[in-house]
Amino acid sequence: MQVLLSFKQQKILRAIKIVFPKVKNTWQYFESPGYVGVFGAMTLFYLSVTQGHIYVGLSIIILGIFFGFLASYNSGRHKSTDLVDEYEERFFIRMKAERKHAAQYLLGEIKNNACLKWVLDYLEAPIAEKVVKEQIDTMQVYSYFRHWIELYWQASQKDIQIYRKNDPGAWPTLGKLYNIMITLEKKELGERYVGWNEERVEEALKDEASLVL
Repeated sequence: MQVLLSFKQQKILRAIKIVFPKVKNTWQYFESPGYVGVFGAMTLFYLSVTQGHIYVGLSIIILGIFFGFLASYNSGRHKSTDLVDEYEERFFIRMKAERKHAAQYLLGEIKNNACLKWVLDYLEAPIAEKVVKEQIDTMQVYSYFRHWIELYWQASQKDIQIYRKNDPGAWPTLGKLYNIMITLEKKELGERYVGWNEERVEEALKDEASLVL
């Protein structure tokens, strides 16, 4: 049986659908300070209510929960920054050779595509997976990796389709991450957004292929 909701109820339901995943993701970063704050607020709430100060108690519990989640949010931001910094160091320093050889393969200069798979695998996991699961900050990934996510996804389409004939589940979230990056770039650049054509892809691949090891 279909239940008809009022306009106000529909708005509340939409708000819950938006807020709940964010609260759920923030909750995973709850640590000792957050628990101590919430527990302390609950204790003060109980004492206030037993003394007849129910509104004071409600104010305390609301503030306690708020500051507990704020501490968890900040903890999540710090952990996201640490992870993105780690991914940046590996991709731009320790994976220079893989990026160089992947670009050379895509330019037709070498025939071995093993390094291209290495690059796509790394962009898929951990980066794409953690962005889609909201375990790292999307804007941080956008700032550090946007150019390379868009480049390798665009340049590798033929190889991805060929590879997926044998492994249909290959790189399932990298395409989602690519779409997220494009959406953010269009929002940032507006009318200045130019997209990726063959000439831009080739020039970017040449830059990668010229990396000094």
